Amino acid sequence: MTGRKKKGGGASILPNTPTSTLGTESITDSLAHLNIGSSASSSSTQGVNLNANQTDMKGETTKKKQKKPKRDIVKDWSEYIGDESKLENWARFCRDLGLVGEFTSINKCRIALEPIWVNIRDFLDERQGKGKAKRFQSEGALAKYTIKTRKFYPREKAKEGGPLRALLAHIFSHRGHK
Repeated sequence: MTGRKKKGGGASILPNTPTSTLGTESITDSLAHLNIGSSASSSSTQGVNLNANQTDMKGETTKKKQKKPKRDIVKDWSEYIGDESKLENWARFCRDLGLVGEFTSINKCRIALEPIWVNIRDFLDERQGKGKAKRFQSEGALAKYTIKTRKFYPREKAKEGGPLRALLAHIFSHRGHK
């Protein structure tokens, strides 16, 4: 939630009917008609079709576009990596990035990750079978791509530690950018 408040008064249940003129029976009947919030509803799977046809100001029927749910990238990362203090998770991450070597310590993994420039959202998509994550030649190239595609990861979470801290790129003030 952005913290912004909506302007205007309360909304009506029925079009062109002020909320204050509806009685309890009318509200219940309206809710039962819409199949929401009514104890009389026979199935919990019923609900309002958020992608329903609507009539625009010209009287033409239009289809309302349904918004995609916002992705919880921090949760996706956490589910992928597991316990960030375990060597096997660091080593798996290095192998999943295509790195070759013996990852016998977290420090060796950290060193192996230093020259790697990859967008973490693309990496997680790749792990889910949704395309291939591009490896960039420089921090500047990754920064340019990330800004263009708006595929950010929360910096505060990346700074907390673990493999993401090793991959942390300075997107808006990367080295070599002036």
